[in-house]
Amino acid sequence: MGPTDVDIIRVFTREAKRNVADVTIGEDKDLEIVLEAEAGNAVHSQAGAYSVGIVVKDIDDGSSFVVNPIGANPAGKVSGHFRDIEWPAQDAKFVFTVDKAEVAKHTDHHCQVHAHVYFGFVDRDASLAVSSEFVVVPVP
Repeated sequence: MGPTDVDIIRVFTREAKRNVADVTIGEDKDLEIVLEAEAGNAVHSQAGAYSVGIVVKDIDDGSSFVVNPIGANPAGKVSGHFRDIEWPAQDAKFVFTVDKAEVAKHTDHHCQVHAHVYFGFVDRDASLAVSSEFVVVPVP
């Protein structure tokens, strides 16, 4: 990664309030999506703008939904400038929560997270990543 780049290191899923990545999510559980990223020294130190967004794609039925962090403006995005409270150091972690009611709509389906970070002052650039597939499993 160069000094003017931003890279998504990884994006993964887990059951809410857990620390370990998981690709099986119970239909009765909240889902957390974790995005870990790193900003190059130059773009971070100059407090360039960034925007983080998450979309979940249901592979089985082709539907998708935007994950809306609480208080996000615009909906579905976390935006700011490097060195702000959301991205204070070069490395950052963003956690997005999907309510169990939305999770249950995708029971027995394979899904995948698509994530992006847009960044820059004038010339915008992007980092894109997808998670491993995960499956929403029915509760016995």
